[in-house]
Amino acid sequence: MVNLPWAIIVIHSTLIASVLSNFVAAQQVADSIHSVAPDSMASPVPVADTSGTAPDSLASRRVVSGSTAPVVPKSDWSAEFCVGLEFSAIDFAERARFASDLASEASISRWVVDQPYPGSDIGPTVGLEFALRRKEWFRLAAGGSWRTWSAQAVARDTASGSLHDRSYGSDLFLGSLGADFLVSRSVLRLDAARDAYLGARWLVGAGRLSGTGDAWGLAMGASMRAGAEFLDWNRWAVSAHLGLDWLSVQSQTPWKDLLKASSSRDLAGWTGGGLSLGVQLRWGAPRDSIPGKAQKK
Repeated sequence: MVNLPWAIIVIHSTLIASVLSNFVAAQQVADSIHSVAPDSMASPVPVADTSGTAPDSLASRRVVSGSTAPVVPKSDWSAEFCVGLEFSAIDFAERARFASDLASEASISRWVVDQPYPGSDIGPTVGLEFALRRKEWFRLAAGGSWRTWSAQAVARDTASGSLHDRSYGSDLFLGSLGADFLVSRSVLRLDAARDAYLGARWLVGAGRLSGTGDAWGLAMGASMRAGAEFLDWNRWAVSAHLGLDWLSVQSQTPWKDLLKASSSRDLAGWTGGGLSLGVQLRWGAPRDSIPGKAQKK
């Protein structure tokens, strides 16, 4: 007769050995699979086709991948740097004072004015500007500029034949703050240009007027302009504009210190605005990478 407790122990031992052998075999299979295709480079696993048609090569495959880098959205703002040159027809009303002073001196000294002051003044302006652009809407700008103009007159002494020259000149050192409002291409389309804009600047700085002496004063004014870009390449763009400036300077120096034959104690003040034509070279984000910017046709 078989001893029952020993039979139970033998059966239990047989079952345990069978379970362990199956577990070891399964572990060996799993290890071999991992050694061939690790998790980080898992092969695509085909998905069973239940529609009865051939599976699509992209839509019917599922790829096990690792973590992906986060997508950083582009900023709506971009920076621009600009250098500009413009020429202005200066509205210098005080030219008449210098012409009158020369006429008085010539009358007293018995001179003949061979070369009077010109009837107009053309002055160049050079400047730098930094702008922050918001998509296709507008850009905020701040910068600085230097404007200058001068003129000369020549008189001749009738007795000795000697020549005498008189001159005036002005320099304006200005800071600017303003904005350009970009005109949508759906509103205004220019065949040879892009990025049409209307701009405004507030101007403040110092001015100098020279004659027989120098006078310094506070310069203030404003500028309006309309322009567009005509050339662009990668990060560079060339734009042109028409402008209208209003500028005035007030000093604490009397006119008698600036004019040879004047005794006026009125404080010298002068204007320096006028119509202008300018060109600018801009550097900033590539034109076609600006958020919301339409591709150039």
